Amino acid sequence: MTLMDSVSGRDGLYCTVPGNQRYGMTVSINCNFIGQSRKGRLVGTARLTRAGFMLYFTSIEIHNGEGVLVATGSGVHRYRSGSGSPEGVPPESGTA
Repeated sequence: MTLMDSVSGRDGLYCTVPGNQRYGMTVSINCNFIGQSRKGRLVGTARLTRAGFMLYFTSIEIHNGEGVLVATGSGVHRYRSGSGSPEGVPPESGTA
């Protein structure tokens, strides 16, 4: 679930202005475990399926090290104030 949240949340935060950032938070994550992965590396990918000014939606896939699909999911995320625009906002003090 943590991997899904991390890949999904970052998917909608691309910023068009170098040096600026976009911030978001998770509203909802749906996870479907459909395979097994006993040990080794997991690879998560997310695709932005829809974005509005305040919310963005993603679809998520997790594969094991052999490329076998082990989980799917969907995410709903909310942009923080000022981050709804693709230009983003200047970084908050103390963050890079």
